[in-house]
Amino acid sequence: MNNPVSGRVLRKAGLLLEGRDEGYYRYRNGFQDSGLYGLTKSRYLQQNEEESTNDTKRRKECPTHA
Repeated sequence: MNNPVSGRVLRKAGLLLEGRDEGYYRYRNGFQDSGLYGLTKSRYLQQNEEESTNDTKRRKECPTHA
């Protein structure tokens, strides 16, 4: 896992690190591990519901949407 920034992007998008595949791909003179990220349907739906609720709250608080 040679790219921590990529992992942060995935976590910020709501994916969870589920595991690591050791020596998954060849990189230069050796092998590199790969992080395995995933998102379940229920977690995806929950996140979208929370975002929708937050968007509605923001619109109510914003004077231009009143």
